[in-house]
Amino acid sequence: MRVGLLGGTFDPPHNAHVLCAQYTLDELQLDKVIFIPSGDHPFKRHAVVASANDRYTMVQLAIKDHPKFEVSDIEIKRHGITYTIDTIEQIKGNHPDWELYLLIGADNIADFERWHRHEDILQQVTVVVFYRTTVDPITPAAHFLFPQTPIIDISSTEIRSLIKADESIEHLVPAEVAEYIESHALYS
Repeated sequence: MRVGLLGGTFDPPHNAHVLCAQYTLDELQLDKVIFIPSGDHPFKRHAVVASANDRYTMVQLAIKDHPKFEVSDIEIKRHGITYTIDTIEQIKGNHPDWELYLLIGADNIADFERWHRHEDILQQVTVVVFYRTTVDPITPAAHFLFPQTPIIDISSTEIRSLIKADESIEHLVPAEVAEYIESHALYS
């Protein structure tokens, strides 16, 4: 089974997350993509705004119409700082026959060598990188895979700013996510 892992704070999840996952699923012929909202993120410890439960629920809403997408609370349930390698090893331990693909944005490449046990990550998964217009194109490296996905430049930071300014986000997030944000007064 070929499985994509898309981790992140998803604060909030947006259309680029869903579209990039779908393009990768199709291009790499994955069986499914698992969205993994982070728990205590080592690089964003003070930047996460919504609670873990809110972020998990919003991801559920964002992917509900995609039968090959799932959401996992594996990192939310883990106590303390959450490292990607721990998640990979836990998933591999439960599913040793799975071929794993770690989906990341190109903005993560500059810091990849700072990731906890990044060498082990490269040995256990194929890292799939999405370009963003805010990041200069990167020369493909042997240990990274660059699928032919469109550049979709949406950021959760931008969405939170628009909400604070009382501007529309309907073109940036799935409708159910926008409704959830409004009904729970998130980010305002």
